[in-house]
Amino acid sequence: MTRRLRIARALLPLACVAPWLAAHAQSKPDPAAFEFYFNLYPEWKEQHFGTPSAAGTDVGNMGTLRNDTTLLSKNASAKATTRDQEWSNSYIGFRGQLLRHGDLTVGYDVQGLIDFVGRFQENFRTRDAFVWVDHPDFGRLSYGQMDTMYKEAGDPLRLLNVSSGNIVSTARTQSGVGWKAAGDTTFNNRVNHMLLWVSPKWSGFNLGASYSTRPVVANDHVKTSLAAASVQWRNGPWYAALATEVHNNWLPVSKAADLPLPAATSIRNMPATVTSRDQGWRITGAWSEGQWRFAADVARLRYTEDDSAALAGKFRSYANYTGQVSGEYKLDARWRFAANHARGTAGTCTLSGGVSCSTNGLGGNQTSVGAMARLNDIASLFVLAVHTRNNPAAYYGSSAQGANTNAYAVGIKLASK
Repeated sequence: MTRRLRIARALLPLACVAPWLAAHAQSKPDPAAFEFYFNLYPEWKEQHFGTPSAAGTDVGNMGTLRNDTTLLSKNASAKATTRDQEWSNSYIGFRGQLLRHGDLTVGYDVQGLIDFVGRFQENFRTRDAFVWVDHPDFGRLSYGQMDTMYKEAGDPLRLLNVSSGNIVSTARTQSGVGWKAAGDTTFNNRVNHMLLWVSPKWSGFNLGASYSTRPVVANDHVKTSLAAASVQWRNGPWYAALATEVHNNWLPVSKAADLPLPAATSIRNMPATVTSRDQGWRITGAWSEGQWRFAADVARLRYTEDDSAALAGKFRSYANYTGQVSGEYKLDARWRFAANHARGTAGTCTLSGGVSCSTNGLGGNQTSVGAMARLNDIASLFVLAVHTRNNPAAYYGSSAQGANTNAYAVGIKLASK
């Protein structure tokens, strides 16, 4: 099958649903009662992976996950070029109000991921699903599955609004780590069983807080939780935010009690006695006026584990700084151009018992560009390109350890207003 034919086959399902989506987008139901919306961006994607780190490369203790050596014992496994169709985090949704009494309003919002690749049961999964109650004196209180306040407050300029789950997403670089974690390390989270509150606005400011008791599955002896908070400010074209998020017992290095007990040379802690606390802080700023939009984020991420077994050479902490800048230019009613650049530093680490810890070879960066041509009220064409540069120990960009990545995509976007 030729590449052109494969691309056509990848986009065929969209051609089938496009008329139905267009009809619903043109209709004008009462948004208070019910609103249907969507953001679909199927694409044809290619990824080219460079040469990974070779045996003998100094990748630090976080690169080997060992306390007795910082050198790779064998060549990192290479990855072959991939070419495939992808729907990323395309979704459809509906929202509206359940009741209204005076100034008190109760509503709902449900989103489902759409992916016409793979088996049917994998193609429709929940993205957001929550109910909310709103009052002008109290703000809005929501419960269900949704973005945390840390994620909601940051990264206000997402590349052409097709970045979620896509090759141009900066989530791994800006909100995660470059080493190969056993547990969850991302601060770019959408979780369930979450209670989220956003205050009314006071002189452009508003507060937000979210808490979830079951965001991840960890070892049996610990209970996990996630707490996040933010303060946001908007005034004309300006936006600023400060946000923090805390993960209790996500066990970034030592998750999974079903694994064998760690060897003496491993930095992993004992599964039955380890606990952890991770925290991220992020400052965000943005400006939007006329044809231009700009945004920037700077974050400090810190991961810690503790183990009552008190063995030497086990993971105790890792911390680094990350940042990104984003920009978008609207040339005219049809053409938009966007770019972003994100990077993470090598950071610092500690091991128990006074054993030295090295982060040599960590750190990397990612640069993405994109262009979008508007066809009509709901349809646009887009092209994307991204280059990820990994230092010898890092894994950013879905690459093998230390390998650079170049990726490209072309697709069509359907989105309601």
